[in-house]
Amino acid sequence: MSQGEEAISLYSDEDRANALLNHLPLVGSDVEINANLQGDDVVVRVNKAGVLVCRIRLKHAGREIAGEALSAFSTFAPDFAFTIGDTADGITRLKRAVGL
Repeated sequence: MSQGEEAISLYSDEDRANALLNHLPLVGSDVEINANLQGDDVVVRVNKAGVLVCRIRLKHAGREIAGEALSAFSTFAPDFAFTIGDTADGITRLKRAVGL
């Protein structure tokens, strides 16, 4: 490790076992996922090395949804690919891809 670099702290099985409610440290990585309800919305956050790198608000996901409506939506569940550390150009490409 060169001067100015910090050692990466990876989560262990013990970290996962002792995690706060609704927090999931991914063992062998420096990534943690956590989620909570905000009204009827579910907010999911991804932290890397303690820094928020992705936040997703799933509107109305906390509400009860009929099985057939949920199954119909599932066929359209979007996959978004984010590159951590991407440039502003990469974010612009992503926004264009999702129609923003």
